[in-house]
Amino acid sequence: MATALRTLDFAALSKLASATAGVTISPHAFVSTDAQVVNRDRIAHATTDTTVRLWGFTDGEGAPIRQTLQQRLTAISGSTALTSTSMIGYDVVVHTSNSANNIATRFAGAHVVEYHFAGTSRHRDFDWTSVRLVFDTSGSMPLLIAIVEDTWTI
Repeated sequence: MATALRTLDFAALSKLASATAGVTISPHAFVSTDAQVVNRDRIAHATTDTTVRLWGFTDGEGAPIRQTLQQRLTAISGSTALTSTSMIGYDVVVHTSNSANNIATRFAGAHVVEYHFAGTSRHRDFDWTSVRLVFDTSGSMPLLIAIVEDTWTI
């Protein structure tokens, strides 16, 4: 799963996505009720989908995050949490910001794999980041239902 995201293999990523729930994509640990949800078909055709969506707002300044699906997934795929993972947690929160994390209630019964980069001493570890992949495991195979980012917040 993380490999498909890291390499932007949209065909593989779409096959891992829930056909019924789609994939909720959130730039913050608190997944809002209006977070973007994309279906398998949109993921499979991310390279040709030119729709610019509002994915949320940047921390601190509150600038809108307006990107196509391909741009958003590319930004997530380049996260040091995925490219330079220092820890991986399964159903355990490795690190959290001062932003509320509502994954357990928003996706009750789901399982979470957290890819975490602890940060660098150059930035006093304030450059930590996590990407959480949320899975529905109620069927015969785990299906991706959310990609949730979390970073140090102001």
